[in-house]
Amino acid sequence: MVCTSTIGWDTSNVSNAFVYVSLNGQPDVLFENNLWGTQDASWIQGNGNVYVFAVYDCSFTTCTSSGHSGAPELASVTVLAQ
Repeated sequence: MVCTSTIGWDTSNVSNAFVYVSLNGQPDVLFENNLWGTQDASWIQGNGNVYVFAVYDCSFTTCTSSGHSGAPELASVTVLAQ
């Protein structure tokens, strides 16, 4: 079963923020690059998969589509797909 989760975030005192997602502990993949927003993840697959969405402060660190290179994590949310 495929479903949608809407992920929202907002930052303060940050000049650059990236949101990454990890599936079942695998390496992070870029989800969005914005200081704030709401984005649908319309590809969430059930069967007990665990998705962790995390916002990183990339103000003083180079963040790319392939990683956040030690940037501090600002917040995260876990989606458990049943």
